[in-house]
Amino acid sequence: MSIQKDQLIMKGISKTFPGVKALDEVSFEIISGEVHSLIGQNGAGKSTLMGILNGITKPDDGQILFNNKVVKIDDPKDAFNLNLSIVHQEFALCNNLTVAENIYLGDEPHNKSGFVNYKKMHLDAKILLDSINVNLNTNKIVGNLNTSQWQIIEICKALAKKPKFIVMDEPTASLDEKQIDNLFEIINTLKNNGIGIIYISHKLKEIIHISDRITV
Repeated sequence: MSIQKDQLIMKGISKTFPGVKALDEVSFEIISGEVHSLIGQNGAGKSTLMGILNGITKPDDGQILFNNKVVKIDDPKDAFNLNLSIVHQEFALCNNLTVAENIYLGDEPHNKSGFVNYKKMHLDAKILLDSINVNLNTNKIVGNLNTSQWQIIEICKALAKKPKFIVMDEPTASLDEKQIDNLFEIINTLKNNGIGIIYISHKLKEIIHISDRITV
């Protein structure tokens, strides 16, 4: 018996900024459990497409469909409700907080008295890290970690939202070769767990290595 897969389609998406046509009837499709990469040089509209998926940018034309139903993504909350998470190129972490506190910042679990349930928060963070086969102490202060570990925390922040699809924007920009290999292992684990990855990059070699499908 085959497992029903989720599908996200962007159809005929166009977006023009003053003096610049960023997207011209772009169509794109991804299903859960695959890596579909977008490749292009800077200024090719990749980040604009990501902004549309995240509800930050509104398209001039086109449709977005989730499991064959037309949907609107007018803000990041709409993206969240569609189980879509974004891992941005720039890290958005608080260096003075722990790994667990960063993962659940703004969405901390609380006990019946209304206080933050730190025990549950660290346990949940450990479960997320285990799900991608990463051994990282959730009590570590983020400012003492390296860029690869920061990237892992950003991925866990996305996973905490229980997404069906994750957009990764130039995820290797700050990583060395060994760290990139570690990231690709994590991406393959996410893929095997049924999560669809929209991988945005201008690096052809890594895209060929990691992708199931490629859109230029």
